[in-house]
Amino acid sequence: MVSLAIEKFQKGEDETLRIHKLKGTFKNFWSFDADYDLKIIYSVNKDGSIVIHILNNLGTHSELYGK
Repeated sequence: MVSLAIEKFQKGEDETLRIHKLKGTFKNFWSFDADYDLKIIYSVNKDGSIVIHILNNLGTHSELYGK
């Protein structure tokens, strides 16, 4: 799942990834979905390069977003 999502991301925006800017504690980061409960968090450097951050134990979608 993760490798497929990253491959789609590298090819350009894909609406199924649900790319979005984060808020609050993660306001300097963006996210896209690998699947419903697995989010890939990344940041964009000033030079435009993308850094993918590996975050463990974030919880389920419901735990993170209260939905």
